[in-house]
Amino acid sequence: SEGQMQEMINRSEGEKQKLINEAEGRAREIEALAQATAIGIEKIAQSITQPGGSSAVYLTLAEDYLRKLEGIASEGNQVILPMDLSRIEDVLDGLSNFAPGNPGK
Repeated sequence: SEGQMQEMINRSEGEKQKLINEAEGRAREIEALAQATAIGIEKIAQSITQPGGSSAVYLTLAEDYLRKLEGIASEGNQVILPMDLSRIEDVLDGLSNFAPGNPGK
């Protein structure tokens, strides 16, 4: 009976240590992801201040916007958009209002 009790205690301690190790691993993973994200944001911020940086951001936003529109259109749903997409230049010009360094039109 004492042997069984000790075996139960050992299993319980082992399970407890396993859970602790898993939690510590998740914590390290979260910390590494946060650090990598911070480094990425810092690099983006530095790039924006370089010549042509704000144009690159604008282009990236425009590409992302068009990809999202393509996804909406391919779902077969009826979509009402607040702009005329037949004149893509106007759409991109409208997006430029959000470009860094543009005080607005």
